[in-house]
Amino acid sequence: MSTFVGVDPGFQGAITILSGQKKPRIFDIPIKILKKGKKIQKSYNLEALRDIFKEIHQTDKDAVVGIENVSVRFGEGRVSAFNFGKGIGQLQMAIVMLGFEMKLITPQTWKKSFPEIITDEMLKMREQAKKVTGKVKTTLNRKFKELAKTEARILSQKLYPDIAGMFARKKDDGRAESLLIAVHLKMEKNK
Repeated sequence: MSTFVGVDPGFQGAITILSGQKKPRIFDIPIKILKKGKKIQKSYNLEALRDIFKEIHQTDKDAVVGIENVSVRFGEGRVSAFNFGKGIGQLQMAIVMLGFEMKLITPQTWKKSFPEIITDEMLKMREQAKKVTGKVKTTLNRKFKELAKTEARILSQKLYPDIAGMFARKKDDGRAESLLIAVHLKMEKNK
């Protein structure tokens, strides 16, 4: 059996399992919320992550896991950047410890498998961003990214209408992107 697992890291991310002809199984990245005085601190729920990956391991030890290879965005704070990197490291360790084949996939790479998620409006926006600097450029790039996430949700709903409700909300973009990463892995295997 071939199992493909897509991982969109981050606290808004998700893990999608594609196995044979079964309906995809999607898990939001499990997190713990800790209160320290007035501050709220998030971290991955490592026990819940372990359980998700152990379940995959029990059904297919040869699963291929693709994790989106992203970097810190301009303007993110140091603590946020540190926590993001720490979380990706924790995901990678879980994958490696269970002996899965791990592929680090840039957003540009998996999105090439789905040209329909980049609209003409978005291409124009990207061209505009090349001609400007500063806050205008940052705003255009942010808008481009938001539109790409919306298009990923729409495509996921079209590909899997039985679970379209899982991609209904704006914050469900992590689910959609993890699904598309898993589909990308499957497409690459079948080439």
